Amino acid sequence: MTTLQGLTSAARAALSVDFRRGDVPTADVQGYAVDLDFGRRVDLDPLREVLETAMAKFGNDPPSASDPWLGPRVHAALRLSRREAADKRLWQYLAVVEFAEYVRWRWGNEAQEKEVSVSRFFGEDSVNAIARLWWIPELTRNGPDYTRAVTAMGISRLAVSWMQIKVSHHRPCILAVVDYLQALQQSTGRVDELGQTMAKAVNANFRTICLDMLVPNPLTDAEAIRDWVGGKVDATLLVGDKPPTGPDETPIPDEDIATVRKFLDDLAERINLAGTKPAKKSQAVIPGG
Repeated sequence: MTTLQGLTSAARAALSVDFRRGDVPTADVQGYAVDLDFGRRVDLDPLREVLETAMAKFGNDPPSASDPWLGPRVHAALRLSRREAADKRLWQYLAVVEFAEYVRWRWGNEAQEKEVSVSRFFGEDSVNAIARLWWIPELTRNGPDYTRAVTAMGISRLAVSWMQIKVSHHRPCILAVVDYLQALQQSTGRVDELGQTMAKAVNANFRTICLDMLVPNPLTDAEAIRDWVGGKVDATLLVGDKPPTGPDETPIPDEDIATVRKFLDDLAERINLAGTKPAKKSQAVIPGG
């Protein structure tokens, strides 16, 4: 059993260009690993099986094609509470020590001529190569249902544009955002640019409007999370075609999601989102996230 540890930020200095390119498979981080006080051992073997399966399954596709399949399975394989997942040391450890091969596969170019950015090993949760795979499904699952999480993992730059603002932790709102962005992507093909514009508009509006006055955000079901975190993970059930099942929390009612979706539609009309001119080529956003 491989168990979870943390890696202190001082280890950043050990991430050489050769390591990030893959010329050197491991980084010398001896002395930087720390035990995490979770009160239990967290087995990494299911997560390893899921990541290795993804690299094999999507080996002939652009690595980004693996994200929708992989995200919910990473979340289901790595059983954490939000409090535990907020410790950035664990994501640094996973990206640098345990799963650097995946990080380089996903974020390096095909010829491995350019080194992977340090941020994919040590960045914020929206950028860290492993953290984003856990946090996006955590924020966008509806109770045990990962359907919207699959959609969210396929929306370019959702993590970068939305995870840093308040609505990402208000479940009815972020579920409606996923629905809205999916429709935007299908209707305009400009979800990178227009999605960022909407994120700024939503963030500005909710500085003056209380989210819970629009739709209440239910409290976390501590018992359901405790049972899920403590449950045994069967990796063989995760790597098949059938999507996994998340914590047995009560789903958000459809009508609450619809209320927020109407707010988003009205806001887009008020700011004339449809009339936003495409960015000049030199100003185009960088894909990813």
